[in-house]
Amino acid sequence: AMKTILGVSGSLIKQTREANGNIDENAEMEMMIKALRVNTISKLTTSDLQLFNGIISDVFPGITAPDISHEKLEEAIKEVLKEKNLLVIDVQIQKILQFYEALNQRM
Repeated sequence: AMKTILGVSGSLIKQTREANGNIDENAEMEMMIKALRVNTISKLTTSDLQLFNGIISDVFPGITAPDISHEKLEEAIKEVLKEKNLLVIDVQIQKILQFYEALNQRM
């Protein structure tokens, strides 16, 4: 798991450097948090997620990192759910996006 997290965070840092040039230490920590979330959140229960977020805030004090967003994919998911006459539930969409991220890091 640690190798995966380091690989994902390294890829995020590399992509950001290529797009924006040098990045500061806080930006690197934000990317590390994103990598930890991508690799871990889909495997946690709701109560464990709260504990995980507490640990992250203790390890990276003062650093907040927004979730990796996939706006186009999220819209496509909502559209398909509506076409199939299924309920659009935000938690379900988040789990689908987490699954997508998990698949991406393994390929």
